[in-house]
Amino acid sequence: MPRRRIQLPHHLGRSEARARTRTMLGGIAADFAGTAGPIRSGWSADIASFSITALGFPVAGTTIVDDSAVVVTYTIPLVALPVAGRVDTLLRTRLRTCLDAPRKD
Repeated sequence: MPRRRIQLPHHLGRSEARARTRTMLGGIAADFAGTAGPIRSGWSADIASFSITALGFPVAGTTIVDDSAVVVTYTIPLVALPVAGRVDTLLRTRLRTCLDAPRKD
């Protein structure tokens, strides 16, 4: 299965970026309302493993949060490659939105 990678820089610090990324992952299924199953994810320190069935295709990957970037790596079946751009755009947009949101101090 092809592996996709998205990396976005941030200036939030690891803890804040992790909290925001956790919230973002929880909302991904809503973006595919009616065409996706619930997202399953688990965190171990700064690494999340996730899986979801979106548009009828299994998508699984990891999210790694460090001090200056969030990296999402996922696999998608070869037959679903035509929709990979849509998945990339969704993930990049959702992640950028949550990382750029004003702090709630």
